[in-house]
Amino acid sequence: MKIKPRHIALAVLVAFIAVCRFLAPAADFYAVTCYPVISGILSLLSSFTAFSLEEIAVAAMAAVMIWIIISAFRHKCKWGRAALRMAELLLWVAVWFYMGWGTNYFRSSIYARSGTVASEFDADVFNTFLADYTQSLNGAYESDAATDTLLLEQEIKQFYSTVPKQFGLSRPRKWQHAKKPLLNRLYSGCGVTGFMGPFLGESMLNTDLLPTGYAFTYAHEYAHLMGVSNEAEANYWAYRFCIASDLQSVRYSGYFQILPYVAANARSVLSPEQYDGWIAQIDPRIMDDYNLNRQHWSGLRWKLLDDIQSWLLDMMLKGNSIPTGIQNYSEVVALILAVGV
Repeated sequence: MKIKPRHIALAVLVAFIAVCRFLAPAADFYAVTCYPVISGILSLLSSFTAFSLEEIAVAAMAAVMIWIIISAFRHKCKWGRAALRMAELLLWVAVWFYMGWGTNYFRSSIYARSGTVASEFDADVFNTFLADYTQSLNGAYESDAATDTLLLEQEIKQFYSTVPKQFGLSRPRKWQHAKKPLLNRLYSGCGVTGFMGPFLGESMLNTDLLPTGYAFTYAHEYAHLMGVSNEAEANYWAYRFCIASDLQSVRYSGYFQILPYVAANARSVLSPEQYDGWIAQIDPRIMDDYNLNRQHWSGLRWKLLDDIQSWLLDMMLKGNSIPTGIQNYSEVVALILAVGV
C-alpha cells in the first residue's frame, strides 16, 4: 500500500491524541489552545442551519461504512482493500471525535485546575450542606418554571464568559445556539435530555424537556461545548449558573435538577429514619414536580433501548478516563462540597 500525505497526517494526529491520553499537560494544552479554535470553527460551520448537522454527519459516516462492506461483497477478491479502507475510515472518525472535542476527557481534573482536592466524607459538613440545600430548594420553588429561551441563552453565555481562566474553559461564541435533534423521539426513548455533538460543535436539547429541567440541561450541555468532558463537572457548572441567576425559575431548575444526586448521596450515608426525615422537610409541591418528572420520562422511555444506551455510555465514559462511568453524574455533590459555589 502506497503511503500518501493523508496517511502521514492521520498518523501524526493519532500520535498526538495518544500523548494527550497519557500526559495530562498535553491534554491541557489541547484544551486551552487547540480546542477553542477547533470548536469555534466547527460550531460556526454548523451554525448556518437550525437543525442538527451532527446527526446527518454520523449517518453519512455509517453510510460510507455500509458502502465499503457492500463493495467488498460485490468484489470478493478485494476484502483486504476493504478492510484497510474501513480501518482508515474508523481512524479518521476517531481522530475527528478526539480532535473535535474528545481529548478534553484527558485534561487535568477540575480539582487540579481549582487548586482543591476531593475531601474525605465528613458527616458534619454533609449535614450542613444538606440543611442549606434543602432550605434553598424550598425557597426557590416556582410553580411556573418556564423561561424565555433567548434571555436564558444570553445569561448562560454571560456566565461562561466570566468563569476564571484557571478553569481552562473556552469562551462563548455569538453564533453558538442550542438546536433541536432530528431524532428527538429516539433520544427520549433512551432518556437522553440533551447532548453536545463532538463532530460539529452543536448543543442539542431534547424538545420533550419539562420547564424544570430546561435551564439546567442547557447550561450542562453548554459546559460540554466550553470544553468540559466530565459529567459531574458539567453538572457543577450548570448548578453554579442556575443558582446565581436573578430568575427564580432558573434557580429552581438548578436546585431541582441535582435533587436526585443529593438524594442518592443522602441515602448512602443517612439511616433510613434520617433519610425519611429529610425527605419530609422538602416542600410537597417539589416532590410532586419530582414525581411528575419521573413519570414523564418513564412514559417516553423504551426500556431495551434505554438499557443499551446506558451500557454504551457507561463503557464510553470508563474508556475515556472516567472510571465511575455513568455514576460520575452524581459526583457533582462532592464537587460542590470541595470546590464550592
